Amino acid sequence: MCPDASAPTFDQLYEELKRIAHRQLAAGGATLQTTGLVHEAWLKLAGA
Repeated sequence: MCPDASAPTFDQLYEELKRIAHRQLAAGGATLQTTGLVHEAWLKLAGA
């Protein structure tokens, strides 16, 4: 099976998740750092 050329790569997805996490954490009240939040989100997306 050939991957779709228009599909985002892992690196692109990871960078986008970091941008989203950074914006969410900038709102305040969070105990996680950006990378920790991205890793938590990735685990949930992966079904772990």
